[in-house]
Formats: sequence, structure tokens, C-alpha cells
Amino acid sequence: MDALRPLLVRLWQQILTAGRALAEEEVTPDLLLEIQSQVGSLRRAERLANSCFEVGDLRAAASARRDDLLVYFGLHLFNGRTRYSMLPPELQRDIKVFFSNATSAFEAGRALLFSVGKPEVIDNACRQAAAAGLGYLNEGHSLQLHTSELNKLPAALCCYVGCGAKLYGDVDTADLIKIHIRSGKLTLLFYDNFDSSPLPRLRERIKINMRSQRIDFFEHTGDREHQLLYLKSRYITTEYPGYERQKDFDDALAKLGLFDFSEYGPPAADFQPTLSRAGYTISGFELEKGPCGS
Repeated sequence: MDALRPLLVRLWQQILTAGRALAEEEVTPDLLLEIQSQVGSLRRAERLANSCFEVGDLRAAASARRDDLLVYFGLHLFNGRTRYSMLPPELQRDIKVFFSNATSAFEAGRALLFSVGKPEVIDNACRQAAAAGLGYLNEGHSLQLHTSELNKLPAALCCYVGCGAKLYGDVDTADLIKIHIRSGKLTLLFYDNFDSSPLPRLRERIKINMRSQRIDFFEHTGDREHQLLYLKSRYITTEYPGYERQKDFDDALAKLGLFDFSEYGPPAADFQPTLSRAGYTISGFELEKGPCGS
């Protein structure tokens, strides 16, 4: 069994990606050849993999894949329902495994799509996402997070954001996205130097109103009172590049007790003078103590 383990690990990863047993044509050709020569058949290799690895991982992968499909079928209704026979073979297999038949799949997708119009559904999904460490929850109002984490959101929020993408386009071109819980809106936020600055400056804001199907654009480059993003670590995850240095900076800044970071935080015009009067300067991602300003 030890000699087969590298092969089984590769197979297991493909099984987890699909969330179900695979057809031969879904296995990469080189791996399928190895399985046939070393194990005999794909089905036998799958049985061996199931006995070697955590079944709980497969259950979690299956649940995640079913959620992905719910979002797919829900958003697919915007384009009109496609006949089952016209769907790709992989998708037909997904339907049989996760929904039994196409009618059930499309009905489940439709139910998800219509559910995201209910504020209580979005509120619950935002709480669920925040509890999983995704973004910053302004309770009862919004969830704000980095767009690189969108695919980790609960199915209801993926569908909600997907509806916005149907109106606007690629929402993940923004740095942050704000999911409004009760107003049926999404806000895309674009910053200057998001990754390289501990206090990125807001450059552009795009508000997508899904109820009125209206998109409003707001440029902030000419603002006298430009808006800084405070406590940036709240909106990214621990896996995000540079998270630790950002979190250290945010903690140090909050510990000073000089500012109220509720809502949007202090006006940018007040921030630097207040910091200087307290004798602090910012160097990269470090707060440095120096001579007090006048």
C-alpha cells in the first residue's frame, strides 16, 4: 500500500475537486495509465483511496460542490434553462449524483436565486461567513471582504454577488466588496496601493443596486477629504500575503487610543496631524515614536 500512496494521493485530490466518484475520462490521462498498470481499475483505486483517507474530507468536498452547483443553476436561469442533453457530460454526472435529476437541480437553483432577495437570508449568510473568518461584519448592515475570498462565501452570498456580476461584470477586479444586507446592493471598492500601503487611499467606488438594476460610479481621486482604509487586516484573511505585518500595524495603531475607528474612521485630514502631535510617524508598516509635533 505504501508504494501506491503517491498515486492514491493524486487520485484523492481529483476526487475531492469533483466531490464525487470519477468517470475514467475525468481522470488525467497519465494518472489513469498508472492506475490501470499498478492497481488494475479506477474503481479499485477509488476503494483503496477511500480506505486510506478521511471520508469526512470527501463529505465536506461534496457539500461544497453541491453549493457550487446550486449557485451555477441559480445564475444560469438568467440565460434561460438549458436542456439536460445539451449540458456537458461532467455536469450531467454532477446532476445525477447531487440532485438525482435535472428538474430537481434547476428547482433547487431557482429556490436559491429567489431566496437571496430576502434580507434575513443574506443576514444569516453574512453572519456565517464572518464566523468562518471571512471579512468584517457590520452587524445588520453589511459584510465587507477582499474579493479574493469570494469563492469561499456561503452559497447564498455567492449567488447574491453573482447577480451583481450579471449586471456589472467581473466584480473581483475590485479590492474589496461590501455586501449590503438589507438594501439589495453591492459596493465595489478600489484603492491605491492596496497591498503595499498600511492605509490605502480609496480611489473609486461602484455601487450596484440589484433591485433597480442601476450602477453608480464615484471617483475619489479629486477629493480634498480623501478616505483612508483603516484596520485593513479586518478585511483580509490570515492566508493573505502580508497579513501579519498589517495586523501588527493595525494593533499598534488601535493601541494608541487616539482614534475612533467606527464607521469610516477619522477624516484623513485629521489623522496625520493627530498622529504627529502624539509624536508618531509611519514608516512602511511601522509606527515609530519620535519628537512630539507642535
